[in-house]
Amino acid sequence: MPKYNAHKDTVQTPIVKALRQVGAFVAVTHTLGGGFPDIVVGYDNVWTPLELKTPGGTLTPEEELFWLRARRAGCDIQLAYSTEDAIRIPRRGVV
Repeated sequence: MPKYNAHKDTVQTPIVKALRQVGAFVAVTHTLGGGFPDIVVGYDNVWTPLELKTPGGTLTPEEELFWLRARRAGCDIQLAYSTEDAIRIPRRGVV
């Protein structure tokens, strides 16, 4: 079994709570490993994988590789450093 860091960033709990308060479905996935994003957000019939980082945080090499592969496959993976960032992402284009 591959070793990975299942660290839960301190921003995760408030971000998940805020997203759920605006009506998003949130699947917490930070323990999956392999660079998979921390959460997957479903909002307005769109699913967005979302990597959560504390301000100043950076992607690990494993996360960078996942991002590269996901983007090449057409996945709209996103990064959020705050509750405001996270709420804005799934609500883009929503009137």
